[in-house]
Amino acid sequence: MKKVEVHAFVLSVLAMATVNAAAEVVETTFPTRDVVIAERVLSPDGADDFAPALQGAIDDVAKNGGGVVFLKTGSYAFQTPVAVKRGVTVRGDYSPDSPTKGTVLRLFGGRGDEEGVAAFSLENGSGLEGLVFFYPEQRAESPVAYPWTVRTALDASSGGRIERIAGDKAAPADERLRAGFPAWPRPKGNKVFFAADFGASREAEDNTSAIQKALDEAGKTKDGATVYVAAGYYRCAGTLKVPSGVELRGSSDVPHHTQNGGTVLLATAGKGEENGEPFIMLATGSGARGIGVWYPEQPISEPVAYPWTMRSLGPGCWLTDVNLGNSWQGVDFATHPSDGHRISYVSGGFFKTGVLVGNSESRGWVEDLQFNPHYMLRLSPRLPVNWGPKKPVIKGEHPVYPFCRRKLRGIVLRDCADEVVVGTFLYAARDGISFEGDTRANVLITGVDTACRGARLMLANSGRVRVALGQIVPLGADVEAAIVGDAQNRGDAAFMATQTWPKNPMAVNGGTGHVILDQANACGCSLPEAGSAAYTRLIHKSR
Repeated sequence: MKKVEVHAFVLSVLAMATVNAAAEVVETTFPTRDVVIAERVLSPDGADDFAPALQGAIDDVAKNGGGVVFLKTGSYAFQTPVAVKRGVTVRGDYSPDSPTKGTVLRLFGGRGDEEGVAAFSLENGSGLEGLVFFYPEQRAESPVAYPWTVRTALDASSGGRIERIAGDKAAPADERLRAGFPAWPRPKGNKVFFAADFGASREAEDNTSAIQKALDEAGKTKDGATVYVAAGYYRCAGTLKVPSGVELRGSSDVPHHTQNGGTVLLATAGKGEENGEPFIMLATGSGARGIGVWYPEQPISEPVAYPWTMRSLGPGCWLTDVNLGNSWQGVDFATHPSDGHRISYVSGGFFKTGVLVGNSESRGWVEDLQFNPHYMLRLSPRLPVNWGPKKPVIKGEHPVYPFCRRKLRGIVLRDCADEVVVGTFLYAARDGISFEGDTRANVLITGVDTACRGARLMLANSGRVRVALGQIVPLGADVEAAIVGDAQNRGDAAFMATQTWPKNPMAVNGGTGHVILDQANACGCSLPEAGSAAYTRLIHKSR
């Protein structure tokens, strides 16, 4: 691989000491889809039990807010369990073609104890990547019981990932789905600029200038670069622009929840200005990865308008493992041309709009969107929050839930020429997922829970949408139906192997377009009336 270069513009010894001077760039043996930045880097030491050394590194990184512990190529023996703490990812060096030549973890503990403690347990927002697990004393001809190799100690909605763990050589399902789509986006160059070296600090009243200086320096490089902001909460009173070829990078290498901490930018600009300048603007061919954004002055019980949190300014932009805890408007990849965009895991709570994608004449990719008001409510105790005026609980729910059902448009696809959407879920919205204009999209595995209009269709004549393996739950004070075609809907939409419930209409189509329900399950929902513009075939109706 190319040698990794680190550009460090040291402004003061204090800045280095304050925010994570231990972070370093790792030159891996095998290619990676990102620049590996680790808070701790460990090498094999020949110990009979490497668990205490790894656990110590994990604990240190967790105390500092999270990040990566990297295990270099080699073999590591483990006799005792390891707990991967919140916000920490343990990464190794990995090749699918030669997995045993990378980072190999040899597990000896727990032999004969099936109910014992797992070799590796994962807390919220933690992860494992690029590791090979091997049991040297296990025999295929006479296998014996062991505890779980990996076990989660987390709520399924709280983030985390297990990825690139060695097994057989077959391509993972998600990689097969991505066949023909460009490789994971990242800067072409391996240079890394540390925001701390430009004055970014957890103690600063405003980090906008420091982070922007780092971004501007990265933008001057020939092949682009990464700007790394270590774990912590950073106040930003202004807005940021990520130059072309640059990635703004935080400490999270896996999906994460607001309660997990990590790198969080505390945005205060634009209060009351819905059409103001977005907090983070991505120039053509730039992206953000592993960060969170939180609005500390946003009153949760009585939310007010803010500009978009993130906006792409041209084609080829990307987002990976981003959490937006309480955005009025989350991600705008539609105001400007967004050809070749790629969004892979955006989570959060939103008040008006979650993710808007469109204005794209080529293939775009969106996967792993997770929206729920609990991202505004289940918080790290260190996160500054404005709860707003105290309001009564409504039918067992915080008042933010009915607000979202009145206001929120969760996922909006508008004028997308060839969009692929995989694995999305949202809870509490007025419109769950909307298809507008000249959109041609294929959607696989989508969930919408408690929305007034689960899927909304406003397609032009040339619009064509195919949805498979969906679950849509129409509920709320203003509920209309699971699938709603507006009066202007003139396109062609089909929902296959999709379940709807409870006792509300399955589909209402007020336009002249076609809505096809194929191999659907109406669990308590009423079916479209005979002669309506919604066509059904092979419908199973259950109570």
